[in-house]
Amino acid sequence: MTVQIQQLQVKHSRPDGRFHIAFDEHDDAVLNYEERKDNNHSVLDFKHTFVPEPLRHRGIASKIVKTAFEYARDRQMKVAPTCPFVESYLDEHEEYAHLRA
Repeated sequence: MTVQIQQLQVKHSRPDGRFHIAFDEHDDAVLNYEERKDNNHSVLDFKHTFVPEPLRHRGIASKIVKTAFEYARDRQMKVAPTCPFVESYLDEHEEYAHLRA
């Protein structure tokens, strides 16, 4: 299956606490989160990422996480990177370091 990363659309479902990309032939790729208050800031605690096995290592999780960080940044929220993938993404992308809760 060929995946054009730039054409994939990340959707946000705030009631479900997730950012996701839907696929016809596979489960959704997702970033699950919980929103909480911490020291007068809203914090998105990024709990878990999942990409279906046949679609891994193509940049899909990074695309979702980047979208989630931009969402937090645009709303002056903080981020708690509970998920190890999100933690490593944050370590590698200094432009989002100021978002760390």
